[in-house]
Amino acid sequence: MDYRSFQELIRNLLALADKEGEAVCRTRLQAELDSIANFRAGLSPEQDAREMDEFRRLCLPLLLQSEFGNYVFTKPTGYAGDYVTQEMIWLGCTHGVESRYRGSSKLGKLLTALTFDMAAPRANEARILRLRREVGNDYGRVASIGSGSCIEMWLPRNHTPAHVFLLDQDADALDRAREKTGLADAQCVYCRQNILKFILRNGKSSSLPSTDFVYAFGLLDYFSLPTARQIVAGLWPSVAPGGLLLVTNAHPDNPSKLWMEWVGDWWLNYKTPEELRLLSSDLPDLETTNIETDEFGVYQYMQLRKSR
Repeated sequence: MDYRSFQELIRNLLALADKEGEAVCRTRLQAELDSIANFRAGLSPEQDAREMDEFRRLCLPLLLQSEFGNYVFTKPTGYAGDYVTQEMIWLGCTHGVESRYRGSSKLGKLLTALTFDMAAPRANEARILRLRREVGNDYGRVASIGSGSCIEMWLPRNHTPAHVFLLDQDADALDRAREKTGLADAQCVYCRQNILKFILRNGKSSSLPSTDFVYAFGLLDYFSLPTARQIVAGLWPSVAPGGLLLVTNAHPDNPSKLWMEWVGDWWLNYKTPEELRLLSSDLPDLETTNIETDEFGVYQYMQLRKSR
């Protein structure tokens, strides 16, 4: 495929925004991305790699003028989807001009803003708001697995659990959570450990106390189906009778997949709804399983309720 037309669109985005507005830029950009994604769907893995290299050769010098795009692609902490990435999305979606338009050039600033309007960032924002509502329910104990900086608890809420457990492997993320949530050490355990080792414990269940609400948002995106199944099984004994385990996993039809992979070098382990259901198929004392896909077609939410 010839990506020079896409390259030309990116070069002309500023002029297009001045003439016709940002909404037109957003529509034109998404149409071009959809066209490339449709072409990509018919490629073999080897062809996909070659096409990605050509796309990046022509387009990345322009696209990585975006502060967000550059951060995601270069991964200064060594891995994709870190807590800084999540904060950039949250602030860019919710805090307006100062956080939305950031880049090394005027074009880069516009590209950052347009990126935050794509399906995946919007789904991330909605995911935090949904989690905030859930945490605001009348739970005594709550545990976040792969908590990052726990953005959902930055916000005012109707109820704060008596006991909160935050698990992450990134010390900076936990320091940021302590700063932004205002949760005292007497109320909150900030646990820095390798998440997988903590959960699996050489095949045994994790050392979490009995907890009313356990959630892992985004964690399963980085693990294969067998490992994800082990994670769910490892967390399940910590869910109190009548309690809830809530996990998310990106849907294979994620409309932002092309942008994430070819521009951001951000690869997820996608699972179908049927595969998600397999994660809970052998759990004891499972009362209900509910799986739903968000309005953006990005994330699937799986709620597992333990019987009383």
